[in-house]
Amino acid sequence: MNVTDLPRLRRARVPLILVRSSDQPNAVRKLLALVSDAQIAVFVWDCVRGYQPQTAQAWDYAKLTFPDNDLGERTAAPVAALEEAEKLPAGSMLIMLNSHRLFRMEEQTVLMVLQGLLNLRDAYASTARSVVMVGSSPTLPEELAQDVVVIEDPLPSEDERRTMLSDLASRSGATAGDLAVGVDAITGLGRFASEQVAALSLRQAGYDVGQLWERTKQTLNAMKGMSVQRDDLTFDKIGGCDNIKGFLVRLLNGASPPRVILFLDEIEKMFGGLAGDSSGVSQRLLGLMLSWMEDMRIAGMIFIGPPGAAKTAVAKSAASHIGVPCVEFHLSKMLGQYVGNSEEALTSAINVVNAVSEGRVLCIATCNSITVLPPELRRRFKLGTFFFDLPTAEERAAIWPIHLAAFGLPSNMERPNDEGWTGAEIRNCCEVAWRLGTSLTEAAGFIVPVAISASKQIEALRNSADGRYISANRTGVYRKQQVASSDQTPGVVVDLSEFD
Repeated sequence: MNVTDLPRLRRARVPLILVRSSDQPNAVRKLLALVSDAQIAVFVWDCVRGYQPQTAQAWDYAKLTFPDNDLGERTAAPVAALEEAEKLPAGSMLIMLNSHRLFRMEEQTVLMVLQGLLNLRDAYASTARSVVMVGSSPTLPEELAQDVVVIEDPLPSEDERRTMLSDLASRSGATAGDLAVGVDAITGLGRFASEQVAALSLRQAGYDVGQLWERTKQTLNAMKGMSVQRDDLTFDKIGGCDNIKGFLVRLLNGASPPRVILFLDEIEKMFGGLAGDSSGVSQRLLGLMLSWMEDMRIAGMIFIGPPGAAKTAVAKSAASHIGVPCVEFHLSKMLGQYVGNSEEALTSAINVVNAVSEGRVLCIATCNSITVLPPELRRRFKLGTFFFDLPTAEERAAIWPIHLAAFGLPSNMERPNDEGWTGAEIRNCCEVAWRLGTSLTEAAGFIVPVAISASKQIEALRNSADGRYISANRTGVYRKQQVASSDQTPGVVVDLSEFD
């Protein structure tokens, strides 16, 4: 349900309503417009101005009950506001701003707020009154979870964004230009933020789409635990990984191309240690993610393999391939002191993805150790698990020219022995050679391949992937061939062969 359902909830005599909104003042305007024809007393409350009458009936009540015109001053404190709410006339409505903060105060005050709301429940239901709590993705305490109806104030729709951009250009005497790209560029922002970003990016000849995207990214990146990227990294800048790149190209150009790539880097660090979390925060976040992915039918895949094997590069290139944003969730940064804080941060991020994607999301998670992931989470990634092994000699030969060109190095430079190197290590070698002005062979002396530094971990990954996951490099299921290389540490078995 969303804010347009308010009249229906009022007719049903729902006493306690929670509105989740990223733009609270705009949400209040919507709510007031929905009851503008009703002959009832409507008040808006905030902790600075207290009660603010919004209708003639509300002003009559204020003048009669507070002849000294001190209604606002005497109701600024949350508990005082709820005490006064018990006296409001039948049919009245109280809108309370920043309600998510009401449950984050010191314990005694929170207890009094909870009790104050519970005191209103039955009396308000019997007299058609309602308290409408507005906040930025507030999470309800368990004492109220079954007593409050939650509705959403959705982010501006595509039509609303188009109208806003057109009206702003018209008022400024500027040319609107191609509104389609502008509408996409401000997706995910609230009404006020959209107008600010658009105004700053408007030129006489139309909207500067590059500036729109950049300012939208800056606004969204300020949200807790989320970042938005639009890079120029493309599949042709990644050597090897032909099977997964081919699969993604077909998927991205298929029947339901995603509007957003959701990237979860090292997902095992987000949800792999649930058993050791006694606070319950990680478990609640996992439950929220599972429910969202199931309810929205989020398509997902997992990339597993050693560090530097191009998992992240392939995931982010998928967004660039079709020109959509890559949204990354950083769950560790969402964790707060209380369970509710963390859930609010994740809920806000999910709301942005929902708005930007319009329901079409491709979730790509990278993982270095899949065995620690809860089975119910792994089942959500229905498009498969792809294993990225160390690149073969043929693949390494394709990777070198890409990074040599990126750093402006001659393509015919003598290359070092790169057996067991990842693409990331080839890139690092090129960067060192560029920075030091030295040869690739000398730069290689500063590279310790992961094939040596983490040989046991790589072998364990290969053993776990053998016959279980799809190969990122070759068509079909990954199969391991063990090759004892003479230039490796004795006793260490490293798989450097091509796949079957």
